[in-house]
This record gives sequence, structure tokens and C-alpha cells, in this order.
Amino acid sequence: MSQENYIEASAGFKPTKISLKKLYDKYKSDKDGYAEIMVYSVWLQRLKQESKWKMNEWLKARSYLYRLFSSGEESKTTFTVVAIDLLIIRLKERIEFLSPDQVIGNIFKMMIDDLEVMKSGGCKLILLDGQNRLEYPLKRFFNGDLSFHLTNPITNEIKTINFVIDGQVFEKASFNWDDLSDKEQTLIENIQVVFAVGTEGEIDEFIEDLIDDNSGEHWNDFERSITSLRTICYLVNSSLSSRKGNVPEFKQVLDRVGSLTGAYHPEKKGLNKILCELIQFDYNGNFRLDYEVILDETKRDLITKSFENVKTFFQTLAKEDRFNWTKGTQNVFETKEMLRNFYILLQTLQSGECGYTVPLDKIDILKTVYDDFAKFDNHKRNREKNSSEFEKVNGTLVPKPNTWIWAQKDIRPEQIELRKKEIVKFVSANIERWKSTHVFARLGDDGGRNEVTSQRRQEVILNADEDIYSAFGQGLNRFVDEIHVDHRHQFGRGGSNEVENLGQTTDASNLARVK
Repeated sequence: MSQENYIEASAGFKPTKISLKKLYDKYKSDKDGYAEIMVYSVWLQRLKQESKWKMNEWLKARSYLYRLFSSGEESKTTFTVVAIDLLIIRLKERIEFLSPDQVIGNIFKMMIDDLEVMKSGGCKLILLDGQNRLEYPLKRFFNGDLSFHLTNPITNEIKTINFVIDGQVFEKASFNWDDLSDKEQTLIENIQVVFAVGTEGEIDEFIEDLIDDNSGEHWNDFERSITSLRTICYLVNSSLSSRKGNVPEFKQVLDRVGSLTGAYHPEKKGLNKILCELIQFDYNGNFRLDYEVILDETKRDLITKSFENVKTFFQTLAKEDRFNWTKGTQNVFETKEMLRNFYILLQTLQSGECGYTVPLDKIDILKTVYDDFAKFDNHKRNREKNSSEFEKVNGTLVPKPNTWIWAQKDIRPEQIELRKKEIVKFVSANIERWKSTHVFARLGDDGGRNEVTSQRRQEVILNADEDIYSAFGQGLNRFVDEIHVDHRHQFGRGGSNEVENLGQTTDASNLARVK
């Protein structure tokens, strides 16, 4: 091939061959958890998929072993790695051209720190593709934790591996690693697989290659998005990692949320997805992820602010010892919907919408609030005690449209709005009792009440000279006009009851204003 004519590689991989035993030895961790080949799952790998591989008594793992062993001396199965030194060099080169405020620089610095620690432990190669095949079929087989046996589920045919030793065929339908003879073990150890080593390219290209070439395993939209170099990805991924800067309260709480399946399974980065949804909800009121919104770097300050609000929510939950986070395994939140709903509830308390503004740090007994809310939810689900909100369809009682339980079935905007309205009703019905039974700490001079005292109202009226809502600077006469006192910055949105935030207007202007 001419040296002058070629396609320049953006991510160059050099395919070679490696024996199974040598590959396994490079991947096998030492007592400190380090190995020559390691996985960097925060950014350069998806999470392990153990549940998928162990289903039906490790059927997927045993099926993979059959395809591998029955391929003979060479297998087409491919494992992809990239040199850790190359990654570190490329990351450092990229940082030199980034401005200090770019989040990509923060991501790259985090990567460098992590990779340097891995390198110091002996890592030379980062695994991009093949983690699950190494971890579950191969590692478990060589360790003696997985035996080979396989039956075709359709034909019930028993699959066998034929070992040819000194011209004699030994047909085996079931075996453990330790049961094999030395010669049989050597035949398996020497099976050659494709070993593609990344020798050139940029970090972005390696990430794309990782997604496009992951052993045929489909990446959902969220898994793709959470590996992109964006602010929300940096905040969420780093907070759930084991590195410095993580937020342990996230995993502490999320580990006690039930029914995390499908796209919310932890192995598919479902915990990351829940956090991203809460951040987006805090930002714009929608749980259903809009990737154009959450990946918009022009809004990174707002996204960061919402991340901090979500972090405060989890830290507030984790501080409540009555939940017994560190004892037992019973779920605190039965479903992710209860977690979402409780986030809405605490937002409602903070807004002052139900008469009192209650900051999170003023809730002394958070468990009482949650227990009351759980009772409310259980009552709503009771088809006998709450029969008016259910109807029979094909002989089965189902929630009527526009009821609380109906609104738990999806996160469309109209259903979330209904949840908000029902939660406001629930909070309004309980807030006085919570306050009087000291569920809340002292809420300030005015008790956190969303009202203006008569003395303060009179002070504002005595100084009334102009209608604050009049476009033409209409004057006021307290002896003639019926003067209303209103908040300039709404109380429910953080405004105070201080005189500086109060203004005077006429009854007509105030009642006509859209708030």
C-alpha cells in the first residue's frame, strides 16, 4: 500500500492476538484492586451488567463459554483497550487549549487524576470493550466459580466441547476448570482472541468508539448522554463515583429506593438518570429528560444551581436518623415515584405556597412528614377505602383519570401538575399540625407565616403615595382609595414580609394583576 495515500485515523486501533490465559492474567486484580488492564466506568465504560449475565443460572455466561471454546484455536471475539499513557497525554494536551471556566476542562482534570492513581497501581491499559465477558464468563470460569454445561432451550440438545488429545477425542458436556487435565487446560488457555489496542486518537473519539462498539449491547439514550462532556454529566458522574468530591448521600438514599428496573436499573446507570431527572425538574418543572435542555452548556450556571438544590434534598434526607439508613435493607421509598413526590412536597414547603415558608434546615422531624405522606399515598391506593377514585374496566378496578394514582403512571406534564395540586392540598391540610407539634423548628419572627402583620400593613398604607402596579404612576389617597398591601417580590418565591418588600396599590390593580 502506498505510504502517501491513506485515511487518517481519528482513533487508531491495532488488532493483535492474545491468549485467553494471558488476557485473564492481565485483567486479574491484585490484593489492592489494581491490574494491568482496568476499567474506568465513570467515563470510559458502562457499568457491569451482572444481573443480565447471571439470569437462568448464568445461562448467558455459559453460552458465551460455549461459543468461545467451540471456536477452536482462534476466536473472533474482540477485546478493545487503550494505553493509559496515551489517554493521559491526550487529556493534558486538550486542557492547554481550554479556558478555566469550561466544564470539559474539569472533566479532563478529574480523568487525569483518576488515571494517574490507576497507573501508580500498575495499570497500563484501559478496557473499552469486553468488561462483562472478562468479568463473568472468563474470570468466574478460571476462578472455579462457573462450570460449563449448556442445553439448547429449543431442541434440548446437550452442547459438548470436543478436546482432541494425542489424536483421541474427549467429548465433554460438563466440566469445571479444576476438573480438566493439564493438557485440556492448556488447550483452553491458548485459545487466541482479538486484542485491539488503541495507539492514537483523541479522548472524544475513544468515547464514541466505546459506545459504537460494545459487543452489540444496545446503549439507551441516557447511557449515551451521560458519557458526554457536559456540566450535568460531570456533576452527576463525579458525585456518584468513589473519587474525591463524591456525594455519599446520593447513593445512601438511592440504595433504599425500590423497583429500580429497566432503564432505571443501577447497572444501566439508573441512579445517574434519577439524579438528572430531579435536576431537570428543579430547573424547569419536568421530569421527562430533554437532552437538549440538560446538555445545554449556555445554561450550566442554572443547571449547577439545580444540582445543588437536589444535593441539599438528599443531604437533608440522609441527616434524618429516624429513616435508619445504615440499618437493614428495607426500602425507605417503595418506588422512585415516591422519591419524586417527596421532592415536590419539600419544594412546596419551601415555597410558602401553603401559608408557611419552611426551609429544609427548619424541618426537625422529617420522618413525620414522610410517614404522613406515605399514609396519604396508601389511602389513595386503597381500592375499598378510596373507591370513589377507582372504576371497573374489564372486571378490574383501575384508577380513574385525573386522580392521584392515575397521575403516578407517567411523568407527562399534565400528570405532574396534578401531582403538584394534590400535594399542595395534602400539605395545606397538615401544615398547621406539623407546626404545632414541633415538626418544624422556629420559623422566624413571623413564624414563617405568609402574611403581613396589621402593624406593618398600616405602616405601608400611611406612606402610600403611588400605585406600584399603575403604568402611569397613579397617585393614592388613603382617605379615598381602598388600598391593598402586596409583596413586590412574591412571598412564595422567596420574598420577605419586610417593609422594603411591601408596596401599596388599589384593590382593582391588585386583583387584576396576573401573579
